[in-house]
Amino acid sequence: AIPLHEKYGNLGVGMSHFKVDYQDVTLQKENQFTLAHGFNLYNDIHSRVDFGYAVNLYSVEFAESVSGLDPGNANTVGFDLGMAVTVHKRTHVGFQIKNVNNPMIGLDQEELRKRLVAGISYEPYDGVTTSFEFNNELGEDVQYRGGLEMFLVEGFALRAGVVTGPNKLTGGFGYTYENI
Repeated sequence: AIPLHEKYGNLGVGMSHFKVDYQDVTLQKENQFTLAHGFNLYNDIHSRVDFGYAVNLYSVEFAESVSGLDPGNANTVGFDLGMAVTVHKRTHVGFQIKNVNNPMIGLDQEELRKRLVAGISYEPYDGVTTSFEFNNELGEDVQYRGGLEMFLVEGFALRAGVVTGPNKLTGGFGYTYENI
C-alpha cells in the first residue's frame, strides 16, 4: 500500500500467482495483478465512510498437451468495489463486491464469479474486537464467519474464529513489536 496525500487516500498493488507442475512441466499458470485505490468520503468526530475500488488483470496459461494441442493463453479484467463505515468509533460495517463487471476468460468464456462479502465488527472494550461476516459467491452456499480478538497485554493478542461450510474452528495469536 502506498499512502497518497490525505485528500487522495491510498493506492494498493497486489499480485497472486498459482501454478501446477508435474514432472518438471508447468501445466497451468494463473496470475492476478491488482491496482486498488481507497479514499475517505466522510469523516467527523465519531464516524467515517471510506470507499475503494480495484482493477484486476487475470491471466491464465496452459502447457501443450501430450497430443500436441496448444490450448493457448487468456487474459481478462475484473473490477471490485468496497465500502467501510465506522459508526460511533466502535462499530464498523463494510462490504466488498468482487468482479462487478462479470469478467469472462478463455475461448469457452468461463465466468469469473461475482462474490459479495459483508460484515460487521464491534469493539465492546478497548482491546477486544468481535466480528461477523458472510461470504456469498454466486452459485454457492453462503459461508458465515465469526471471530474474536483480545489484546491481553500490550502487543500480544489472542484470536479465535469459526467458519461454516465447511465448519472450522481456528485459533491463534499475534504479537506487535514497535512497527512490526
